[in-house]
Amino acid sequence: MNTPTHMVSPPCRVLLLDKSPWGARMRDSLLAAGAQVEKVNDVTGALNACRRVNFTACIIDFVLDGHTAQDTIAAIHQLQPGARIIAVSNHAQVSHASAALHAGAYDYLPKPAPPALVLHALGLNAHTVSSGAQLTLASMKKMLIEDILLESGSISAAARALGIERSSFRRMVSRYVGTTASTSKKTC
Repeated sequence: MNTPTHMVSPPCRVLLLDKSPWGARMRDSLLAAGAQVEKVNDVTGALNACRRVNFTACIIDFVLDGHTAQDTIAAIHQLQPGARIIAVSNHAQVSHASAALHAGAYDYLPKPAPPALVLHALGLNAHTVSSGAQLTLASMKKMLIEDILLESGSISAAARALGIERSSFRRMVSRYVGTTASTSKKTC
């Protein structure tokens, strides 16, 4: 009688080239989902990592000091032809997206992209990355709210960015993040 064998999928290894606060939070989200993450802050570090490790996926900030994103994406694509490369940027522009895709990126996402969207773009989810390690909806909402607050700088600006009333966003912040507008460094 044949007994079923369980295939163990190889670990998901992600290279994250992003030196912004969003990158640090994305690293934490990927780790929480069970991925192995190598976060680097510059192109040299990314290329060196690509020579050492076989990555499943790469997340590359489109804005890089002293390098073009297109050249960096092309170089990483050459070193890691099997990796799914996702370009991210604070400046969601069609020209950036087009350039990234032509250079070899699989997708282009505007920051602050929520962790669930990035995992989906990478072709991953909490279940396929690691059984037992799952992101909850509440934790994803918390990370998205934190990203929006950091990017906008105030409760009012964040509420406008989301297209909701300030009081509604303030309640959302207190529910998911555990802070209130009075703890914000900037006033509304």
